[in-house]
Amino acid sequence: PVVSSSNFRITNPPSKLVLQGSTSSVGTAGVALTAPPKLAVQDNLGNVVTLDNSMVTLTLSSGVFATTGTNTVTCQVVNGIAAFGPIIINKTGTYTMTATDGALTSVTTAAVTIAPAAAAKMVLLQAPTTGVAGATLNPSLNIAVQDQFGNLSTAYTTVTLTLNTGLFTTGLKTASANTTTGVVSFSTLAIRTAGALTLTATTGTLPSISTGVIITPAAASKLVFSQQPPATGVAGVALSS
Repeated sequence: PVVSSSNFRITNPPSKLVLQGSTSSVGTAGVALTAPPKLAVQDNLGNVVTLDNSMVTLTLSSGVFATTGTNTVTCQVVNGIAAFGPIIINKTGTYTMTATDGALTSVTTAAVTIAPAAAAKMVLLQAPTTGVAGATLNPSLNIAVQDQFGNLSTAYTTVTLTLNTGLFTTGLKTASANTTTGVVSFSTLAIRTAGALTLTATTGTLPSISTGVIITPAAASKLVFSQQPPATGVAGVALSS
């Protein structure tokens, strides 16, 4: 007679971690990756160990995850699968993530490149505090355009400087320059008006920033009548003003 056994399961011990599908290759600072890592715990024959419910740790190659503030984030394995939730990185750069689980063979994701978020603010990098009328200001006035996380905005941006009073040597109250990889440098800026002045930088809808500079007169070069004498007068009588 044929005798059948009851159902039984053949399992090998867990051996390795294997990525399931592709992970995101690009992302934006502060935004969850569209395809976060998903891993399977497999035996040495490539079978998913469905009885495994261990913990997988994901380690960032540099920097930190926004969700934890550290370079690691963990995920509970459920029936042999570790599906990571939102993966958010706030700093721009190119990263990889390595998954580990005890003594199992680890696996590393393909690189993901994080781009800056939308421009959110201007930051003064350096500015002159004094200058001479007509002379190029030194050091140059440099401004960074950043996103909310402090990453340089790579979008093309024009920044305009406006004097509160007086004129630049161009004869205008304003001067403009374009950003290069998020930084604008006003390297040829010169002001013709002496005094304590304020320079205000604006671009689009971002909050403006200001800095002060004291401009001293240039070297004396000419005499100028502050008031012209009268065209006529009387001998022996003081000229009227």
